[in-house]
Amino acid sequence: LASYESRRSKPADTLSILSVREREVFRLAADCLLTREIAQELCISRKTVDTHLYRIHRKLGLRTSAELVRLACNLGLIHRGAAREVFTRGGEEQLGEAQVSEGLEGAG
Repeated sequence: LASYESRRSKPADTLSILSVREREVFRLAADCLLTREIAQELCISRKTVDTHLYRIHRKLGLRTSAELVRLACNLGLIHRGAAREVFTRGGEEQLGEAQVSEGLEGAG
């Protein structure tokens, strides 16, 4: 319960324990970018991204990427369903991860 309550504070307070680079990785991971996409965006290796994600998860007490996205939503950094809504590759439109998961939630 204490861990959950600590996450409900202001974004600046919660993320202040992260380094500047970890905050950049956190923001991109919260937008549901893949490790290779984060690496490409920040011009660093995939292994470095993995290391940053490991440290972020450890510092914030997160176990999964879903918890990271949920925390970002709770902090008001992203809006529910806004992450990777629709993107285009090779001229064809595809559903983003957020829409697919929301569609599955509604199916149950």
